[in-house]
Amino acid sequence: MNSTDFDVLKNFPDPAVVMDATFRVVFMNQTAEKLFRVKAINYLGQSIDTLIEITDGMRTGGEIRLSIIHSGFWKGERPYEAPTGFEGRLQFSVSKYETDGDERYVVITRESDQLQRKLSADASPLTQLAIDLAEIPSGNSLSSYLVKWLKKHTGAFAATFSEYNYDQKILRLRDIEIDPGWLEKIVGLLGRRLEDINYPVSDEIYNRITNQIAGRHYNLYEASFGEIPKLVGASIQKITGIDYIIGIAFVIEGRLYGTSLLAMKKGQPAPTLEFLGTFANIAAVSLRRKYAEDVLRSSEERLQSIFRVAPTGIGLVRDRVFVDINERICEMTGYTAEELIGKSSRMIYPTQEDFDYVKREKYGQIKEKGTGEVETRWMRKDGTIINILLASTPLNPLDLSRGVTFTALDITKRKRAEEEKERLQSQLQQAMKMEAVGRLAGGVAHDFNNLLTAISGNVQLALLDLPPGHFAEESLNDIAKAAQSAASLTGQLLAFSRKQLIEPKVLNLNTLIVSLEKMLRRFIGEDIELETIHGKNLKTVKIDPGQFEQILMNLAVNARDAMPGGGRLIIETMNKELDTEYCSIHPDAEPGEYVMLAVSDNGSGMDAETKSHLFEPFFTTKPKGRGTGLGLATIYGAIRQAGGFVEVYSEVGKGTAFKIYIPVVSDEPEYSVAATPPLDMIGGTETVFIVEDEKNVREMAIRILSRLGYKILEAPSGKDALILAENYKDNIDLLLTDVIMPGINGRELAVRMLPIHPEMKVLYTSGYTENAIAHHGVIDAGLHFIGKPYTPQSLAIKLRQVLSSDAPVSV
Repeated sequence: MNSTDFDVLKNFPDPAVVMDATFRVVFMNQTAEKLFRVKAINYLGQSIDTLIEITDGMRTGGEIRLSIIHSGFWKGERPYEAPTGFEGRLQFSVSKYETDGDERYVVITRESDQLQRKLSADASPLTQLAIDLAEIPSGNSLSSYLVKWLKKHTGAFAATFSEYNYDQKILRLRDIEIDPGWLEKIVGLLGRRLEDINYPVSDEIYNRITNQIAGRHYNLYEASFGEIPKLVGASIQKITGIDYIIGIAFVIEGRLYGTSLLAMKKGQPAPTLEFLGTFANIAAVSLRRKYAEDVLRSSEERLQSIFRVAPTGIGLVRDRVFVDINERICEMTGYTAEELIGKSSRMIYPTQEDFDYVKREKYGQIKEKGTGEVETRWMRKDGTIINILLASTPLNPLDLSRGVTFTALDITKRKRAEEEKERLQSQLQQAMKMEAVGRLAGGVAHDFNNLLTAISGNVQLALLDLPPGHFAEESLNDIAKAAQSAASLTGQLLAFSRKQLIEPKVLNLNTLIVSLEKMLRRFIGEDIELETIHGKNLKTVKIDPGQFEQILMNLAVNARDAMPGGGRLIIETMNKELDTEYCSIHPDAEPGEYVMLAVSDNGSGMDAETKSHLFEPFFTTKPKGRGTGLGLATIYGAIRQAGGFVEVYSEVGKGTAFKIYIPVVSDEPEYSVAATPPLDMIGGTETVFIVEDEKNVREMAIRILSRLGYKILEAPSGKDALILAENYKDNIDLLLTDVIMPGINGRELAVRMLPIHPEMKVLYTSGYTENAIAHHGVIDAGLHFIGKPYTPQSLAIKLRQVLSSDAPVSV
């Protein structure tokens, strides 16, 4: 409360005390000093309790304080005792007041036994005015009260009140008190309704009004008919007999809030300046409060508008109980406002743990930095769980009991997108890891195959040279078995890394499964039930038959091991079409038609950690000596090499299902069970040109073919071979060449030799797919190939097949 406000109360006829928000005395007028028989200077800054003690057990700091704080007003009669020992009964009227952002409480008192006497005194209308204005709500009722009060207590012919509009710089007539008959005549004369009567206030007039009363006690100014011609003119003066008008400007700290005009008739005594000045000051304080409330109300209306239509949930809680919420909160939770307001917010949290976490985390942040933000979960009325970003700010950081505002943003979609992004990122990292391991495995297997070719071939040749019963025969056989096992491992590594050279065929998986069913039953044992479900009208796929057999056998063996006490194994095929939506969450898949092979068991199942390593080479959950860990790695590589992908579904104790998707092709099946090749090593007399950069492999091949009767030419590189071929005058019947060699590779060598020896056949050999005769491990059509490691027997058979072929030579 500023000095102007204190001026109003200084000469107030009743005892008046002003308190701050903590109920400490900041002002006391002279009438109060006389009543309590004290000096104001001794109580400024002291609690009101030191000045007035309510003697019926309710001190000012009790229920009365609570009523004042929450409602802004309290009125009642209580016995009291002053510090001097003086006792009596007081009529109290306490009202909340705000000035410059600070709360104040104005206490007006009067002694009960003097009530009638004071009401009859000259100042009693002003006293009642101050009390009534504290109780009257802002709005039209305030202006109506002022004009009625003025006309009644001044004897004016008419009293008006006009509110000043700062935006438009006009005074707008809000109310007039005059006899109805005269009102009709004046309105008819003006030609407009009262609510349409506005008159501009120029800067000159505004400054004259406010400056004229600056530093003066009274809000009075000299008004003339010329200043307000639209309201009071000479014609009105003539008709009504008005002699003069009194202008009252309601100004506080140089700011105009409105004006009142008193139209006085001849012979009517004018009210005293002191009387009007006190009225003007009392009314100005209420008008300033009204203006502040109007501004606040307008702001609140804007805020309420934002509150109602905001896309973000907004609300207020007190002690975590909903006090207010907007429509968005209702949309998010599925509850109505009536179902939430007044209820604990616990009802929208799925668990007590979620509820406690928000309190601990968010209110901890508020205590530390004034605001809090936390991610949590809410449960909608229908039971759906949603993710929420909750941000809160207390109304009063020092007193959380006043309430906490919050905003709630539904981040469920964003959360799911982030989780999906993390899942896809994990899949990508897994794929990159598998690719890196595959490159390493393929490189190792390629080099190892050359060694195995030399080992296996030389052992076979040594066995052929040994007489029956030789002591070294058993050792050589053991070496041959070890080499065969090693060759099997390298084959699996190459399959995993998609570097195994294959010859895919168009086939129907149902046909192949039927041919393998007997063998599968022997493998899994009698205690496991095997069920095969063949998809109707199953479409064809293109895959290496040998690889597919290996895939099916590996999965069947793994299922058997997961069901040591028996169980059920289901092998099922069906046509599937995968759309863009499905493929968006399965990075390995592309939209299109597939044939799905599902191999399911009801065995022990796997946990998430095991599944994450499932296709890695050498990873196994089997006991030592029971597996190499390459079976599933082989499956992964083979299916990826065929253009498909694998999905695994498994839970501990609930079994496992492998779903393999292979792209559909439109060609007719071309696969048939191959005839068993002859076991005899058949030789010949043709000229064979062996080109191999690996010395051990080259020498072993020379010994094999020389033993079989072939005439041999040899070279360690493509460059040497080309020189030799250009100078060789006889026929070269077959070129046996490694594909990967420094300088000129095998295919380029064949292309350059054929013009020199046009009748020459070509047989390629390699243990690696990334070469000139294969794309993604698939051998180009029409080419002859033997993979490493090969045995003397397999080389002999393949050589005769190529030499006996009548097909045109393909390079």
